[in-house]
Amino acid sequence: MSGYIEQLVGYPASDFSGNRIRTYGSIIHPDDRPFVIDEVDQAVRRRAAYALEYRLVHADGTLRWIADHGRAVVAPDGTPSRLEGVLLDISRAKLAERARDRAEAQLRHHELHDGLTGLPNRVLFRDLVGQAVESGRREHQELAVLTLDVDGFKEINDTLGHAAGDEVLKQVAERLSKLLRANDSIARLGDDEFAILLPKASAPEAAEFSSRLPYCLEQPIVVDGLPINIDVSVGVAAVRRDELDADLLLQRADAAVHFAKTARAGFAKYGSSTDSHVPNRLALVGELRGALDRGELVLHYQPQLAMPSGTVVGVEALVRWQHPERGLIPPDEFIPLVQETGLIKPLTHYVLDMALRQCRSWLDDGRAMRVAVNLAMRNLVDAELPFDVANLLVRNGVPSDRLELEITERAFLADQWRTQAVLERLGNMGIRLSVDDFGMDYSPLSYLKRLPIKEIKIDRSLVANLSSSRDDEVIVRSTIDLARNLGLEVVAEGVETVEVLRGLERLGCHLAQGYYVSRPLPVAELDAWLATPDCLSMMSQLTIPTLAAANDAHGSGEAGDLLFSL
Repeated sequence: MSGYIEQLVGYPASDFSGNRIRTYGSIIHPDDRPFVIDEVDQAVRRRAAYALEYRLVHADGTLRWIADHGRAVVAPDGTPSRLEGVLLDISRAKLAERARDRAEAQLRHHELHDGLTGLPNRVLFRDLVGQAVESGRREHQELAVLTLDVDGFKEINDTLGHAAGDEVLKQVAERLSKLLRANDSIARLGDDEFAILLPKASAPEAAEFSSRLPYCLEQPIVVDGLPINIDVSVGVAAVRRDELDADLLLQRADAAVHFAKTARAGFAKYGSSTDSHVPNRLALVGELRGALDRGELVLHYQPQLAMPSGTVVGVEALVRWQHPERGLIPPDEFIPLVQETGLIKPLTHYVLDMALRQCRSWLDDGRAMRVAVNLAMRNLVDAELPFDVANLLVRNGVPSDRLELEITERAFLADQWRTQAVLERLGNMGIRLSVDDFGMDYSPLSYLKRLPIKEIKIDRSLVANLSSSRDDEVIVRSTIDLARNLGLEVVAEGVETVEVLRGLERLGCHLAQGYYVSRPLPVAELDAWLATPDCLSMMSQLTIPTLAAANDAHGSGEAGDLLFSL
C-alpha cells in the first residue's frame, strides 16, 4: 500500500500491511462496500481491469470520493496474487458534479412548478393529464379536469397591491389543495387561473366536486388584517374512456371556465352550450341572468286530475321565458344552459319564491294549495338549501306542509350521502318530497325506504302506450302496487287519451296529467278553465262524475298541488 493512502484517508500505510491493523475494505463507506467488493471480485475472476467510484471514510470521520482504477496481478501459476492500480481523490469534482445536479434539478423544478405557490405549472399539468389519459385508457376509467379563475382578481391587485394579490393566490391554492383526494392534482396555470385533475372521476362526480369549491372559499381571506371575499368561476370538462384526449380535455375545460366567467354564471359544465364557438348560447345565458332580475320568467300550469273522483286537485307549473324580443322561449331552449352553469341556484330560488307567492294568493282566496318545485342535482348537494327554503316559506307566509319538492332518481344517486342529508332536513321541516321520472333509471329501490318520500311520478314514456301495450301496462301496474304497499301516492304523466285515463283509474292510480286533461295554462286562464263546461265534461269521464261529489270526497276547498318542473 503506497504512502499516498495516508494523504487520502489519514491512516499510515503501515496500518494496511504487516500486522494489518485495518483492511482497505474496512475504510470503504458501509453503503458502498458490498458493491465494491462484488465488482472487484468479478474483475479478478475475469482477469479484467476495473474502474469504480466510491467513498472512503477519513480518519477524522469525513468522506472522500475515490476513483479506483485497478487490475489483478497474476502469479506464474495463473492465480491472482495481488491488486494494483491508482486511487484518485475526486471529492472536489464530485462535489461540483453534485452541485450541478442540484442546480439542474432545481432548474427543472422551476421549469415545471409555479414559483409563488409551488404548485405544478401548465407544462407539468399537461403531462399529468396525459398520464391520466393513458391510465384511463388502460383501466377503462373516466376522468375530468376543472379550471378555476378568481373573479375580480385584477381589482385586488390594483387596489391592495401585488403583494396582497400574491398572498390571496397562495391562500386560494392552500384551500383548494385540502379538497383533493389522494390521486388528484392541482396546478396554477398562470395569473389567477388554477386547474384540478380528477382521475377516475365521472361527470356527476366531477360536478359534485365542483359544487364544493365555492364553500372552501366562502370564509374571507385575511391579508394584513383586511378580510377579502373571494369568488371563483369554475369550468368542468369530463370525458368517457372512449374519447380520452389530453389536449381536447384541457380545451374543453378552458372553454367551460371562459363561458362561466363571461356569462357571470359562476359554474359551467362543458357542453354544446358552453363551447366558445356558440356565441348565441353565451348571449342567451347573459340575458337569462338579467331576465331573473327583470321578472321575465313566468309559470304556466298544467292541471292534475284525481282518480276516481274526477276532481282537478293540482297543477304542475312549467317555467317559460317571456323574452321581450324573442317572445315566449320554451324551457328546452334555456334550461340546459341553466343546468350547465351556476344559474341553477338563483333560478330555483326565483321559481320557489314565485310559486310560494302564488300559493299565498290562492290561500288568501280560500284555496288550500300545496306547492312543489323540481330540484336539480346541484340543488340537492347544496347544504344551504333547507335554510333558503325555510326563509322563503316564512317570507311568503306559507306553511311548510304546503310545499312539495320533486327530485329525480339520478340526481339523488349521484351523491347519496350529501343528498340524503339535505332531503332529511327538508323532510323534518314537514315538506313533502316526490320522485319525478320514476322508472327511467335502473336503480335500487331501497332509497324509497331511506328517504321521506311521499309520492312518485310515473314517466310519460311508460304511460303513453298504456292502452295498447301489455308490457307498459304491467310496468305501470307494478309501480302502482309498489307505491301502495309503501304508502306512497302515484302521479301518471303524459295522459293524452280517454282510454289511457280510464286504464289508469282501473289500475288504481291516484293522479293523472297530460294534454287530454289540459295543456299548460297561465294562472288566469287556469282559473277560467276550471269553471268551463269543457273541464266539467272531461271530469265526467270518470266514475264519480261531478265536481260536487269530488268535493264531498276530498273536503271543501282542496285545490291541489302546484309543481314546478325544470
